[in-house]
Amino acid sequence: MTKLSDTKRGNVGYILKINGDRQFKKKLFVMGILEGEKFLVENVSPMGSPIVVNVKQARVALRREEAENVIVDLS
Repeated sequence: MTKLSDTKRGNVGYILKINGDRQFKKKLFVMGILEGEKFLVENVSPMGSPIVVNVKQARVALRREEAENVIVDLS
């Protein structure tokens, strides 16, 4: 288990848990970031933010602060 913010380009895994308040979880839900979903890290900017992930064939960019609340399992 690790935070999405600690992943590197090319990592593939599953979203295990999303921490945060209800509003934050709803925001990620709308973007397709749900517990149990498979993801691919497409890009991490040199400064670590944003992190671009592919979930359900959609590209989603998250700020580092947001990605720190997403716990993932890399496979």
